[in-house]
Formats: sequence, structure tokens, C-alpha cells
Amino acid sequence: MRKTDMNLLARYRELNKLKANRTSPGKVYLAVFLAAFLLIAAYSTKLWIDNSLLKQDVRDLQSYVESPNVIARMNEVATLQDNLKKLDTMADELKSIDEVLGSIPRYDSGVLSILYSTRPANVRFVSVSYEGSAVVINFYGPRSSDASNYVLRLQRSGYFKDVIYSGYTFDSAASVYRSSIRCVLKGGN
Repeated sequence: MRKTDMNLLARYRELNKLKANRTSPGKVYLAVFLAAFLLIAAYSTKLWIDNSLLKQDVRDLQSYVESPNVIARMNEVATLQDNLKKLDTMADELKSIDEVLGSIPRYDSGVLSILYSTRPANVRFVSVSYEGSAVVINFYGPRSSDASNYVLRLQRSGYFKDVIYSGYTFDSAASVYRSSIRCVLKGGN
């Protein structure tokens, strides 16, 4: 048999390596605790920095909002909004006034234009007067059919709400037929 020398130092190093590779539970807990502490510390530091930056942003915004120029502009905007509300109220009132005025009969040149353009050529006006929402026309013509023709033309014009004809009378002194027509105006014309 051969005798080999024993190297105690190599064996000692080999055993220490095995022990070193094995970690104790205390070391594991310590490593987890240190890792958790470092993570919490890093996250807390980040939150503290973010909070500081946000506080600075709040101070900047507050100084901007409280500046005299911005306050003057905000007051101007408030005044403009009040004026817009007043204008809206006025527009609503004007609309209702316009509706009322639209329903009231109007005496304008259109009424006279229709009266003159639809009359037969041989009919002559004696008078044209306004009574409430109606126009009263007194006229004469050489034939008895002139009055009824005139009434039909006025009714067909569609310009009047109603055309009221009371008939005719013969004026023997002038040899003409006299008549009167009452034309009720439509609202909003």
C-alpha cells in the first residue's frame, strides 16, 4: 500500500467552503430585512422628492392665480359672462316682442299695392280708411259687376284674412254703382 500524505490544510479549506456555502437563517432574514429597508427607503425618498416638486408647482400656480393681471382678467371674464346672460335675456325678450309684433296686422305699402293692383280698370276709389285691423274701401264703378269682380280679386290675392262685401247701391245722379268693402288684414304681413 502506498502511503499518501494527508494535507490537512486542503481538507480544512474544503470544509470551510462547504460551511460558507451553507447560509444560516439569520443571514437570510438579515438580507431580506436589508433589501426591504432599502426598497422602502428608496420609495420614501422618491415620494418625498415628488411631494417637494408638487408643493413647488402648487406655490407657482397659486402665485399665478393671485397675480393682479390674472385677477383682472378673471373679473373681466365674469363681467363678460354677466353681459352674455343679459344679452340672452334681451334676445328672449326681443323674440317674444317680435312674435307679438308678428301677430299684429301691419299697415304698409303692400296693402295699398294689393288694393290698387287688383281693382278693375273702371273702378274709382272714394276713400280708403283703416279701422282696427281692417281696411275699409269706398268705391264706385259704372257697372254693377265691378264691385263683385273686385271682391273676388281681393279674395284670390290671399293677402287678406277676410274680405267682407255688403253689396252695392246705384247712384242715379252720377249713374254709378257705389259699394264698400271691408278687408281684414292678416297678422304679420
